[in-house]
Amino acid sequence: MRNDRLHPDKVRAFELYRRHLSYPEALTYDEWLARARWSLSLSLSLSLSLSEDSEE
Repeated sequence: MRNDRLHPDKVRAFELYRRHLSYPEALTYDEWLARARWSLSLSLSLSLSLSEDSEE
């Protein structure tokens, strides 16, 4: 917004982006947190597994 007005280029870019979403997914904070924890635990377990394999 500029001077309490919407910026036309930004509005157009957002509308183009929104129209091309096939299946938008709305997530709650709890869902984002659960996904982040899962991703982190997966990453840690993979890195531990790789380090164990290289020691053998």
